[in-house]
Amino acid sequence: MPSKKRKKKEVVSSTVAVTNRQVIALCIVLLLCALLRVAYLVQYKANVPYYSGLVVDSQYYDDWAQRIARGIGYGSKPFYLAPLYPYFLALIYMGVGRNFAVVYAFQAVLGVLNLALVYLVGRRLFGHISGLLAIIILALYAPLMFFEAKILSETLAITLSLASVLILLKAVDKPAAWKYLVVGFALGLTAVCRPTALLTAILVLGWLWWSRVEKGQSAVLWVLVGLMVPLLFVAGRNQFIGKDFALISTNVGVTFAQGNNRQADGACMVVLPGFTGSIMDQQAEEIAIASRRLGRQLKPSEASAYWLKQGLGFIWGKPLLFAKLTGRRFIWSLHNQESPCSYNLYLEKQLVPFLRWLPVPFALIFGLGVFGFLRSLAEKAKKEAMLVSLYVLSTFIVLLAFFVTSRYRLPAVPFLGIFAGYGLAEMVNYGRERNIMMFTVALCCLVGAFLPSLVRYPIPRVTPEAPMDLGVSYLINGQTDKAIQQFREALKMKPGFAVAHKNLGEAFLRQGRLQEAEAEYKKAITINPSDWSAYFGLGMALARQQKFAEAVSSFAKSLRLNPFNAEAHNNLAVALFVTGDYSGAWREVRLCHKNGGTCDPSFIRALASMMQEPE
Repeated sequence: MPSKKRKKKEVVSSTVAVTNRQVIALCIVLLLCALLRVAYLVQYKANVPYYSGLVVDSQYYDDWAQRIARGIGYGSKPFYLAPLYPYFLALIYMGVGRNFAVVYAFQAVLGVLNLALVYLVGRRLFGHISGLLAIIILALYAPLMFFEAKILSETLAITLSLASVLILLKAVDKPAAWKYLVVGFALGLTAVCRPTALLTAILVLGWLWWSRVEKGQSAVLWVLVGLMVPLLFVAGRNQFIGKDFALISTNVGVTFAQGNNRQADGACMVVLPGFTGSIMDQQAEEIAIASRRLGRQLKPSEASAYWLKQGLGFIWGKPLLFAKLTGRRFIWSLHNQESPCSYNLYLEKQLVPFLRWLPVPFALIFGLGVFGFLRSLAEKAKKEAMLVSLYVLSTFIVLLAFFVTSRYRLPAVPFLGIFAGYGLAEMVNYGRERNIMMFTVALCCLVGAFLPSLVRYPIPRVTPEAPMDLGVSYLINGQTDKAIQQFREALKMKPGFAVAHKNLGEAFLRQGRLQEAEAEYKKAITINPSDWSAYFGLGMALARQQKFAEAVSSFAKSLRLNPFNAEAHNNLAVALFVTGDYSGAWREVRLCHKNGGTCDPSFIRALASMMQEPE
């Protein structure tokens, strides 16, 4: 055991005023972390098309932010994803335009700020050295920096979470109603950025109620008031503008179903039958499929409830399979492999050499974090350490309930890092003191943390989706040849990959290679006949070859699967016009307008003249 002298020093170190030497050390470490981010962004811009060619969730957020910046807003539906991050993006766009360099720079600053907040919480609990070690450990963990350079909400959500716990610790030291109000507001903003933070808020409220902090029960009230301010604002907007009730967003049901079904393996989501896998179309698809199955048009909240019931039905009907799936998710949540979500870390390591210089694996952070947490239970900061651990616990509960990805695990990492810094400091001290028993306990925590990584992961590090998404990014940037190369690489990894065939068809279409495009779209449809977007692309390829009768059939099939696609209605109207079906073309024009689209005025005039109807 440590000597009484050292133990006393530990307790005091978290409460004494910071010294000039400590400030200088902190500034040097943070400056180095900032320089690391500059180096990464330089290589990222030079080597990775994602820098400007956004895909999956990033594209969704970017489109949403552009609409906000133009004054259009989200539209007349309840939010599908959490709204805070796109509004954050929109503020940047309104200030400097759609400048991704500014966004990445701002998020890099948030990343450094997050490390500073980790230090402040770590120093508050365990002292200066522990706080510095926490920064160093986290600075060498690649996913944190990796996600800071993506148009995704994680970095902002982590900032809000760390701010909430730091303010809460200060409120525990010197209770004040306004501090607890701010804590609640920060937790509410975190939830509006990442809805899973609602679970964190519930656990924090429980901690305040049951822990014996001064004014604990009144603190619960003030935190609850602060929490409800952003939640009620968003829910009110969904109700009065979206004409539907949703506390934050309406994607929870389908996300739950994607993680809880017979095909699920616990590592990343499963694309359900009838879905294309595109977040841009997912809301329309889930509503259309659920509406067809129930025989009536559903509201977004009703569709979400339908898919939630599908996931719960799997759990109820297959309890043993669900138990096995939960066990697998537990292993994957502790595994060193970083499961992809939107972007693949391992593919980017091939493109950006800098990322290979960040060697710290998740298991090291977790193992040191567990040891640090166990040591904290014997210290004066036990109660506060329990509070910080709730932020970790809430993240892992979500992983066990849905599915495991590196992105969804990321919010727990800074809080694990706080304990890891303390665990490493203690481990070094025990080594110096030759305290074999406690040093062995630390080693056991580390070995135990690495054991799940001995289990074979169910997916490869670089999945077929990685080159496929990279190809989409090249396609967005106009680099069609590189896009085709990546789509073919995806098909080499996964023959019969329907989405890759469809995207390859799109690339050929852009190059004017119409017969090849037609062939690829037909392959995609053969593999996945419920992909409405493949029928749409096939219709485009056929129309450009003047095969209008076949194009009519293809557009019609696309609309049977997704009747809300205004562009498909417009294109079907044109094809029907060419084939002489003017009444059908007029019907499609009206449906195009009903679904928020527009048709070429000259086409409307030509159609009106043929039908002898007023424009």
